[in-house]
Amino acid sequence: MGRGLLPAAAGSTVDDGGKLKSSWPEMVGKHMVEAAFTIKSERQDVVLEFHTADDSQPPDFDAHRVCIFVDDNLIVVRTPVVG
Repeated sequence: MGRGLLPAAAGSTVDDGGKLKSSWPEMVGKHMVEAAFTIKSERQDVVLEFHTADDSQPPDFDAHRVCIFVDDNLIVVRTPVVG
C-alpha cells in the first residue's frame, strides 16, 4: 500500500512539490500531545487516531486519517502517516 501525497488544501503545510505533507518522521520520540498538535497544525483536514505500540496499522486506507502509535509513556514509536 503506497503512501502518496495529496493535492494541497488551503491552510495546510505543503512539501516542495506543492503536495500536502503525508508523514511526520520527526515526531518519533516525541510525546503524543506534541505530535498531535504538530500534525493538526500542518493538516487540519485529518482525523487523528491513537493506538498502542503493539497495534497493527488499520487495513483500510483513509486519506483523512493519521494513526499515532505510542508506548506506555505516551511517546510516539512509529512514524505517523496519512492512511
